Amino acid sequence: MFKVCIMSDTWFPIIGGGPKVAWEVAKRLTADFSCQVDIITRRFPNQKIQTLPKNLKIIYLGPRLPWNNNFSRLIFILLSFKYLLGKKYDIVHAFPFVAGFPVLAASHFNKTPTIFSVFALNTNNLLEKFLVLKLRYSAQITDNTEFLKISNKNKVYYVPDGVDISQFNKVKVAKYKVPTILFVGRFHPQKSISLLLQVANDLCKKIKNLKFVLVGYGREEKNIRDFVSSNNLKGRILLKGKLIGKKLIEEYKKASIFVLPSLYEGQGIVVLEAWAAKLPVIATRVGSLKQIVKDKENGILVNPGDYKGLEKAIIGLLFAKDIDKYGQRGYEIVKKNYSWDETAKKIFKIYQTLT
Repeated sequence: MFKVCIMSDTWFPIIGGGPKVAWEVAKRLTADFSCQVDIITRRFPNQKIQTLPKNLKIIYLGPRLPWNNNFSRLIFILLSFKYLLGKKYDIVHAFPFVAGFPVLAASHFNKTPTIFSVFALNTNNLLEKFLVLKLRYSAQITDNTEFLKISNKNKVYYVPDGVDISQFNKVKVAKYKVPTILFVGRFHPQKSISLLLQVANDLCKKIKNLKFVLVGYGREEKNIRDFVSSNNLKGRILLKGKLIGKKLIEEYKKASIFVLPSLYEGQGIVVLEAWAAKLPVIATRVGSLKQIVKDKENGILVNPGDYKGLEKAIIGLLFAKDIDKYGQRGYEIVKKNYSWDETAKKIFKIYQTLT
C-alpha cells in the first residue's frame, strides 16, 4: 500500500485553502488510489474528532494552543521532525508554510521524496520567499499560474483546485429578500477587508436595503466589528463567523454577488464555490484569478486596492439585467473543469513520478 504523509500546521476548525485542499485530496487518495494517508497537524482549542474514512489517520502534535501562537509553531516543527524520523512513507507532502521546515529537514536523513504545495505567496515576506523559492524539494505543486513565472530552484507542477458541485446542487434555499454582497475567507490583510468595508459603507448610504455578509474569522475581526459599530452599520454588514458544509453553501446560494478583493491570491477556492452556487463573482487581477475569471463574461475583474473599481463593479452587477449569466457561465466552468476527483488524480500521478 502506498503510504502518504500530509503535513499542515493548520487544521480544522482553522479553515483555509491549504487544509481544505489537503482534506479533499486525502479522502480521495484513500478511496480511489488505495493509499494509507496520515495527516500530521497541530493541536488547537475546540478541535472536534472528525469522522475518518478507512486508511486515513490524523495525528495531532504539540500543546493545545491558538493557531497563531509562535511557541506552538516551534514545538510543532520539532515534534513533527522527530515523528518523521521514526516513520517510513513513500511521499511526504507539506502544506504552507511552517510544515516545510520539518519535512525538508527529515528528508535529509530518511531520503523520503518531499513535495511542498504553494498557493498564495506573499513576495514581501522574506521567510516565505526563502522557504518556497530557495530551498530544494523533490517537487512543488501550485494552483497559482503566476507562481510558475517566478524564478525557482524547484520543479513545479500546476494542479488546479476543485469543488464538489454535487454538494451544492443538493442545497435548496431562497435568496435573501434584499440585495446581498457576500465575502468568504480569512479576515486577514491579504484579503483587503478594509477596502471592502469602505466600499460597503459608501454603498449602504447610496443603495437602500443593500447588505454585506462576511463569512470567516481572523485577526482583523475586532477591527471589522469596531468599523461596523462606529459607522452605524449593524444590520447592513453581518458577520457570520466560521461556516462549513451545508450552512456555508446556503450563504453562497442566498447571496446576490460574491466578492474577493484580495491583494494576492492563488486560485481562490471560494471563487469556485461561488460559481458552484451560480453566484456572480467580482475578483481582483491576481494569481490564477486573472486566468479563470474572464472579465464581463463569467465575472468582473478589478485591480487590487482599486476602491473606485470595486465600487463600480458592485453597482454594475447589482443593476445588470443579465446578472444571472455570470453565475451560470461560472457554474458551467466548474462543472466541466474543476473537480476534487481530478485534483487528487493529478496529485497521485505526481507522487508516482517521484517514487
